[in-house]
Amino acid sequence: MKRLELTEVIDAPIETVFAAITDHERMNEWSPMKSVVLDPKGSPDPNGLGAIRHMKGAGPTIVEEVTEWSPPNEYSYRLRAGAPIRDHRGVVQLTRDGDATRVLWRIQFRASIPGTGFLIVGVLRKAVGGMLRKLKKTLEAER
Repeated sequence: MKRLELTEVIDAPIETVFAAITDHERMNEWSPMKSVVLDPKGSPDPNGLGAIRHMKGAGPTIVEEVTEWSPPNEYSYRLRAGAPIRDHRGVVQLTRDGDATRVLWRIQFRASIPGTGFLIVGVLRKAVGGMLRKLKKTLEAER
């Protein structure tokens, strides 16, 4: 099982950060995704439990399902299709840090192709780290 954790402190209230990081169809504003479509939407929150996000970037469409939903502190998701990994679980946890919000993004998975896990960890570390930095920049510019 491969694991990685990334942390970013964003100078914005926890409710603002949670709303932005879970507005799946607007992920293209802070991620490399060109588009994200929810089909189906979650219930009762469209972005919440049961939502399946279809994310189109440079490669194949990535399909993920929201599996846990606990606003404004945490949500979890799993990969359903689109990447050479299995047993994937992502957890995004938010905690108050004074007037700011600490975001902890954890991912664990098994590589589908033996020996490629370290490469996938590197790609995910770069991608998710860049997404968190861009989200931070976007939300802090709005304050």
